[in-house]
Amino acid sequence: MTNDPSLRVSTKRRRILGLAAAILWTLALGGTLAWNLWQQGGVLLDEGRNQARAALETQAAMRYFVTHVGGIYVPVAKGVEPNPFLAHLSYRDIPGPNSGTLTLVNSSYLIRLVDEMTPGRDRVRVRAVAIDPLSEKNAPDTWEREALHRIRSGASEWGEMVIEEGKRWWRELRPRIASAECLDCHRGQGVKTGEILGGLSVRVPLDPLQAIMARQRMGVWLGYGLIWFLGLGGGIWGYVLTGRWARQRVAMEGKLKRELDNERTLGDILEISLAEMPFESRLHRILEVTTRSSLADLEPRGAVFLADPETESLHMAAQVGLAPVLLDACAQISFGHCLCGRAASTRELVFAGCVDERHETRYPNMTAHGHYCMPIHSGERLLGVFTLYIAEGHVRDQQEQLFLTSVADILGNLIERHLARQSLEHQAFYDELTGLPNRSLFLDRLRHHLGGGRGQGEVLSA
Repeated sequence: MTNDPSLRVSTKRRRILGLAAAILWTLALGGTLAWNLWQQGGVLLDEGRNQARAALETQAAMRYFVTHVGGIYVPVAKGVEPNPFLAHLSYRDIPGPNSGTLTLVNSSYLIRLVDEMTPGRDRVRVRAVAIDPLSEKNAPDTWEREALHRIRSGASEWGEMVIEEGKRWWRELRPRIASAECLDCHRGQGVKTGEILGGLSVRVPLDPLQAIMARQRMGVWLGYGLIWFLGLGGGIWGYVLTGRWARQRVAMEGKLKRELDNERTLGDILEISLAEMPFESRLHRILEVTTRSSLADLEPRGAVFLADPETESLHMAAQVGLAPVLLDACAQISFGHCLCGRAASTRELVFAGCVDERHETRYPNMTAHGHYCMPIHSGERLLGVFTLYIAEGHVRDQQEQLFLTSVADILGNLIERHLARQSLEHQAFYDELTGLPNRSLFLDRLRHHLGGGRGQGEVLSA
């Protein structure tokens, strides 16, 4: 079955299609995974940007409130010192509760105090920076200086991801516009209301967010891996299933073809059995047609034996392709001897896939082979046996057995008709009591010879 050309082509085509489908599935899923991971990278920046803007909005609201109320007073203690840039204000320091002192804190100073007093380095940090700072603590760093330059060049704000100290950060800066309240500190710098005074700078650490995203990314990897595995497994299952269907289809087609060939062969055999030719010639022709049939591993060798119930032996009546030594060795076979004799004695099909211990008739240089030995009978009456040669290692097949049974039935009908005719001829031409030829046989032979003589132009006398 596996040597069927159509099956080989089908298998090759399925392999190519299966491989192409697996590659396309992997590429499609890999592309989707890459897009998803790229989207996650954008989500990381979006999250950093959102945190930065939330911090800036909070600081802007706090700055607006403090500026709007003219500042707030806090106790001079726990790291809070009076703002030296508000020393010109008579109300900078006022008496507080418990004989303490309260000092005025403006918005810029408050932002700086919050940044300085909040613990931790890897955190969201917001600070006020100025183009012309009054304090070195409000001086911009390199990135902030570049961002201020971009804002003064027309940008409404500026933000980007940077790598500092070996870590990734989202940095963003928004402009600080001078208000009337800002002039209390910056009047000496010539600052006017509405001018860009500096900016609010925020720095958001991205590595903690990346750690969270890494866990999510691992889930994405595992999910896509599972989907890929299930899809590939489904494809393999489909490949195996279609292969099974293809083999079943080829097997069914082969079976139908063999059945059709067998029916044609049986038709030819039946036609030969009814033909007007000598009995032995019909046996020989039937044997030739049978050995050329579509049975797998069938060799062009075989023989037909007629049974003699009185001597319990088989007599070879026709053969095709037998070795010369077998013409004498198998001319007469006793019931139970060798494979053909066993088929006669048991009246059952004898199969041999090789030359085994049952194969009693052997000769030098005999090639390896097997046999189908089929008994020919009519009811309980054994009429004979016919044997076919098959290649060594052939496996017994039910369909072949049915075909050989049909051949045996046709042979049985032919032999039975032949025996019936012989019986009628014997009754017609021989005396029943003496067993000697009678007048009918003499006249029949005379007519035969006279007819032959006239055809050849000879003169005969009686």
